[in-house]
Amino acid sequence: MELIYYKCPLCGFIHQVPEYWMDFSPEDELEMEHINLETKEPCSETKLQKVKP
Repeated sequence: MELIYYKCPLCGFIHQVPEYWMDFSPEDELEMEHINLETKEPCSETKLQKVKP
């Protein structure tokens, strides 16, 4: 199964999404609230950037 990775430019959080969920045409940005894993607090940045292979 192919995966697409999105990374927060602020805290480094990485989110993986199966390619078929993105209709095989993934966006360059994904908006998602997430937790900064170092501080355990919500991250102020909600836009994740697609990681280029």
